[in-house]
Amino acid sequence: MNYKVKKLQNDEKGTHYGIFIKELLIHYVFSRGRALKIVEELQQGTLLSDTIAVDIVREEQSKFEKLLDEERTKTSELARKLAEVSKNASKLKPPASMKIKSVVSVSAKPVPSIVPEVIKSKESLFMLTHNMNKKEESELLALISEVKSKGFKYSKELSSYILKNQLKRKYPNISGVVKMEKSGEQWNFSGGFPKKIYGIVCSELGLSDQGTTAKAVGFKSFKDMGEQS
Repeated sequence: MNYKVKKLQNDEKGTHYGIFIKELLIHYVFSRGRALKIVEELQQGTLLSDTIAVDIVREEQSKFEKLLDEERTKTSELARKLAEVSKNASKLKPPASMKIKSVVSVSAKPVPSIVPEVIKSKESLFMLTHNMNKKEESELLALISEVKSKGFKYSKELSSYILKNQLKRKYPNISGVVKMEKSGEQWNFSGGFPKKIYGIVCSELGLSDQGTTAKAVGFKSFKDMGEQS
């Protein structure tokens, strides 16, 4: 497939570099070198979700280390304050009839166990990367699993498969009717997907659009149309 890397924008996190299939953004990172490496792996047949798994785990580990450092700082500060209180208490001379507990006996608060959230499935990868809700994620992964062995080459074959097998009932949130446009003419295409879903499906299944110049300008899911039952 034809992948491209483009510079998107700059913000407080750095420069964004987007990975595109033609004009469709499927992922972005903060390093041009990493973006080019991802494209290289995609062109070798690696799935997008497998390619970016390392990046997501690395980000979670970074968050974990930052939280752990913060807890260590808090614990050190607490220990220092306890030592000051203990020192001041030792200077006091309580009446002989009174018994007091040594402040030293107060143990420092242990560092809490902070375990980063482990990425356990492709579903969580998609949710983190593409900002989808759980229903969309569940349907998308089920669809990819179902048709992966079909050997489809073109996206229109997948759309035909969905309509022929009444899969709009099974995948009502991610499939529906796409409004297409070419040379000022518009028409409805049933069995299609919204842009973000279409990009993932094509990447995961290795589908192409046969080079059409028509563009998707609208989408309505089968659920919203009341056609899933």
